[in-house]
Parts: sequence; structure tokens; C-alpha cells
Amino acid sequence: MNLPKAAVGAVTVLAAAALFIPMAGAQSPVDTALSAPVFSNSVFAGSYVSSGATSTINGDVLSGLYLTTGAGATINGNTAAVAATTLGAGANIFGNVQSGAAITIGAAGAVSGTQSSTRPSIGAANGELSKAQSTLNSLSGTSLAPGDIATNMSFSPGVYKVSGLKTVTAGVTITLDANNEDNAVFIFNISNYLAFGANVDVVVVNGNSNTRVIWNAGNYITVGAGAEIVGTIIANGYVSTGAFSVVSSADNDTCGGAVYSASSYVSVGAGARVGNGIACSGPEPPSECDFSRLTIVEREIKDYDDHGKPQYQRFVKFEFGCDEAVEYELQILCYTDESNSLYVLPSKNTYIHCGLGKTQLYEYFWRVKGTSTWITAGKIGSNEDGWLYQE
Repeated sequence: MNLPKAAVGAVTVLAAAALFIPMAGAQSPVDTALSAPVFSNSVFAGSYVSSGATSTINGDVLSGLYLTTGAGATINGNTAAVAATTLGAGANIFGNVQSGAAITIGAAGAVSGTQSSTRPSIGAANGELSKAQSTLNSLSGTSLAPGDIATNMSFSPGVYKVSGLKTVTAGVTITLDANNEDNAVFIFNISNYLAFGANVDVVVVNGNSNTRVIWNAGNYITVGAGAEIVGTIIANGYVSTGAFSVVSSADNDTCGGAVYSASSYVSVGAGARVGNGIACSGPEPPSECDFSRLTIVEREIKDYDDHGKPQYQRFVKFEFGCDEAVEYELQILCYTDESNSLYVLPSKNTYIHCGLGKTQLYEYFWRVKGTSTWITAGKIGSNEDGWLYQE
């Protein structure tokens, strides 16, 4: 979340030394380090990646060992794992799967893209992440005392350094005030571990889509249950996010929110989310399309069962505000009380039927025709009678 919240308890404001700004046309060392290919992923782990039940990762995933997801988990991006890939029941990967060992898909699970047994390499990614951490750690900045942040605090843009560990007490709000700067950057370099307690909020105010937040730790980073953290998380050790936590970008309207472990694992908690899911992977939406202008056309067809008893089937058509000439494809994931179904629509004039059971939720995705990555477009729920309503 990025809206300011009412202050609770004492609020301390800290300002750091400004970052070095290169001459026009030049690129800062931080920009160079963070433009490495490993950072095109939303999740990277030198060891394994585990995503809990009903969790969501928006963006690509690269795992140094195996990749596993819990039941009902969603990855909106491509995945690559050196070892096996295992999807829980009802889990979905909306992208391609590359796995050095077996690919196992649980009941009612699905992979929308291709499946490859080619073993990926992570050697370059490890080196890129190590270089990025070294670059970040070399920056001068304002020293923060190690230990706990027990009350609400506010920070101005800049670099902050902690020689030791840093913890944030449960329920504390950390406000990052970008001061209306166009390219505000907040960098927190912690030599040991960083631990956010349950329900901690990190919020950005007076920022924009160019605002960047980086949490860089020499050991591990943990995010407590229900916490909402803004920024990119980079740890030499493991990264663990608690149940129903969120890691997102500074403005929550563009691609952002990512977790990286250089030498250990990444564990995403049940119901947790990493990444905003808006153009986090793949192409930008066609300029001729307005995916917020969604029209739902429903029709019910009366039929009869083998005993002559009338039965009804509900069909749905999705229409977006796109020019007819735009080459794009739609994909619909239907959740019912009996099964889940995945459909790729050949045209916007196609009706779909979700199969058995009362429809509870439609989740829809798009991609430019000829590309491989599906992008989240939105979700639509249904009422008690199964009729759709737009959230």
C-alpha cells in the first residue's frame, strides 16, 4: 500500500546524504548493477524456491534447485529450475516452464506455455547478484544504529547503513517520503540480517513510478505475516515472506516488488504476493487497448438431461476496448465449486463455458499475439447465484 496512514506512537524523521547523480546520459553504478539480467526475474534463489498455498508471484522465477508451489498458487510469468518443478493441486503457471528434472502438475493444475526439460544455468545470475550487493555496500550513507525499530519512523531519500542486524517491531509503519523528487531512491544496507515483524507497513508518500526502494542484507531477510513491504529485497542468505504478506513496488501501479537470495532459498508464504503483476513480464499493453473497459456478456442456454429434466448452462463472453486490428489473445481461468478450467480464447467474440459446478471466479489474462508471456488483466467474481459482477 502506498497511501499515507494515520501515525501511531512516536514518529522519527531521518534524512540521508543524497545519492550521486551522474551527468546527463551517464548511468550510475547502482543503475548498471541493477540492470543485470537476473533482475528481470521477480524471484531468484541460489537454492530452491517454494511458494505456499494460494500465493501469487507476478513475474518470472529462477531457481538454483527445485521449484514447488502449494495448492491454488499462481505464478504469472516464466519459470526456470535447475532441478524438478512441482505444482500443487489447482496451481497455475501462466508462462513457460523450464526444468532440469521432472515437471509434476497436481490435479486441476495447469501450465499455459511450453514445458522444457532443458536444464538452466544460474552461474551468471549468482555473479550478477553478488556484484549488485557489492556495489550497494560500497555506497556512502547515513549510519543507523543496529537493533529494533519499535515506533513509527519516516525516512527521506538516500542511503542508510546498518553495521549489524535490524528488526522492525510488529505493527510499525515505516514511511518513505520521496519529497516529490522525480527519481527518489531509498537504499538500506544491513550487514547482518533484516527482519520485518507481522503487519509491518512500509509506505511511500510523495513519490511516483520512478521511486525505488532497495533492502540489501548480508545475511537473511524475513517478512512477517500480513506485512506489506515496498521495494526490492536482496539477501545473501535466505528470504522468507509470511502468510498474506505483500512485496510490491513504490507506486503499486507499475511493475515492481521482487525478492532475491544469492546463496540460499526463497520461501513465499501461503496467500502472500510478490510483485504487482502489471506488465512485470513480457510486453506493454497495446496502446489501442483499454483493458479497464471490460464488457461481460452472459447467456444461459436451457437444455435437458437424460431424464428430460431441464438444466441450464451459463456461457460468458469477454469484450475489451481494443481496436479490431490489434493482435492480442485472451486467456480465462475459471474457478468453480467443482473444478478449475483454463481456456485460450481464439477471438473476443468467443463464448466460454466453465464446465461443471457453479462459477465462483474468472481470472483473465492477455498477451500480444506471437509472444509467450501472459499478463494479469483482472479478476471477476460471482454472486450466490453464479452471475458475474466486476470488482
